[in-house]
Amino acid sequence: MIVTIYALLSAIFHPLRDLVLKGKEPRYDLYLLAVAGWVPIAGIQTLITQSSWQMADLTFYYCILSAFGNLLYYAGIAFALKKGDISVYFPIFRSSPFLIAFVNYILWDTTYKPYFLIGIALIIFGVIVIYNGWTVIKKGSFRKENKSSILFALMALLGSVIYFIADARAMQVPAEIKPAPSTYLFYNLLFCTLLFFIIGFGASKSKLRYIPNLFIIYKKNAVRLLTASITDYISYFLILLAESMNGDMVLVNSLRLWDIPISVILAKFILKEKNIMSRLTATGFILAGSILVTIYK
Repeated sequence: MIVTIYALLSAIFHPLRDLVLKGKEPRYDLYLLAVAGWVPIAGIQTLITQSSWQMADLTFYYCILSAFGNLLYYAGIAFALKKGDISVYFPIFRSSPFLIAFVNYILWDTTYKPYFLIGIALIIFGVIVIYNGWTVIKKGSFRKENKSSILFALMALLGSVIYFIADARAMQVPAEIKPAPSTYLFYNLLFCTLLFFIIGFGASKSKLRYIPNLFIIYKKNAVRLLTASITDYISYFLILLAESMNGDMVLVNSLRLWDIPISVILAKFILKEKNIMSRLTATGFILAGSILVTIYK
């Protein structure tokens, strides 16, 4: 029961990051600064809870893999939402349960019940309808605009699968080597921030101005960035707690799919996005799939 509560609470906080950060500033740099904001939060929590700063080699390897997945995830989101609506692309990079289930089947011979597979199919169908609209049923064709956005959304989806599996494995190691979630997040996001910075610095046209520009961007968006860092950290921390209590990775990720209708509703009222009712109706398939996965896992 407590695993379910943690996952659903995480779903409430999760969409707030993208709603807060969507704007006209350089999106890659905004997400770099938001991720960097996690590091001191994790460090302060580790100090307050007097958790160990050490990690076993096995969990450290998972941590590095997760950091790479987070890089793909956040960079993909940053570029996907540059031109696309949150209510369209958020469901895509949040539809990872079916890929995680596939990886479990391939690598760990996990078997699933028929109703579970129906639930996964409903999730996929709901995501397709949100992206394409109901014309996918009427005409059997997909929208072709925003090709770059869909590619970046798929990159974010791949990143979410990588970090979610790595995190789940790290949180389910034997108790004697299991790291505190805050310690794990500190090293995870520190390494992710370094990767973010190296890539951003390498791609910048004016390398001498890159770091000063980051300070300027942060100063102009301090409240937004701090809000995004805090809400996203809470969401991530709750998921790690759920996984550390031996919550199945597919189950936990499926429960957090409730963040999709939340993102669609908030995008309507905060960002004034259009076609929300059609997208919100399609989320019914995703939630129905989430329920089937939860019940029949």
